[in-house]
This record gives sequence, structure tokens and C-alpha cells, in this order.
Amino acid sequence: MNISCSSVALAVCLVLSLSTAFPAAGQSGAAAGELAPPVPPAVVARDEAGHVIVRAVRTTENMRIDGRLDEAIYQSVPAISDF
Repeated sequence: MNISCSSVALAVCLVLSLSTAFPAAGQSGAAAGELAPPVPPAVVARDEAGHVIVRAVRTTENMRIDGRLDEAIYQSVPAISDF
């Protein structure tokens, strides 16, 4: 059987695009007995066993990594603590 490299590359791209387009069943949300993600504006949820889910917050503002934390996002989103 003679398979070209372009055919293999196309097949790999197809598989990767399909695997990222449809989340696995376990990733669709919290099932009974599982920790539910935090509801905005909260950014962290914890259960009695110590499991944690952190909600990412999207920003359109450019972030400067300078250690000062003076961008507006730091004023509007609660900080994560107790870790």
C-alpha cells in the first residue's frame, strides 16, 4: 500500500480538528456529585474534600508582566486565595 505524506498529514489534521471541536462527555459540565464551576463573578469553587475549580477570566486589555498588577482587570476580578 502506497500512502503519501500529504494524505497522512491530512488525516492527522482531520482527527485533531474533530477531537477539539467536540468535547468529551465528561467535559460538558458537572454531573451529580461533582464540583460545579464557579458562577461569575466568583473565580474559584471548592468542595469539602478540597477539590478546586478556577474560572479563567478573559481580558481584551494588554497585560504588562512587570510584577505591579496595576491593570484594570486586577481591580474588577476577585483574587484567588487559600492555596
